[in-house]
Amino acid sequence: MFGDPEQASQRIDDWQAAVEASAARARELAQRQGELAVTVAVAEGSVTATVDHTGRLTTLKLDDRVRAWSLEKLSRTVIEANDAARWALRAELSRLIDGSGLRDAT
Repeated sequence: MFGDPEQASQRIDDWQAAVEASAARARELAQRQGELAVTVAVAEGSVTATVDHTGRLTTLKLDDRVRAWSLEKLSRTVIEANDAARWALRAELSRLIDGSGLRDAT
């Protein structure tokens, strides 16, 4: 009914090894994600935004050139930089997940 006990034991050992390897990859991915930050510059480098692994804006740098801009243009450009950094973060997270081999395991 269950087949050869040695084969069954080997299948269980193989399954356990695969689960342990997947767990190790998941831990490594979680660590790399937690350390991730992405920086993007827009408007020819006038506005630079950095987001952390959660997509939260952590740094905003404004070049001296923005002093001549209207507040509306500055506001739009800051939002553009933040959005671009968040999109870049998504791409980087996707790349990390793809490289981890975990996407294929699900």
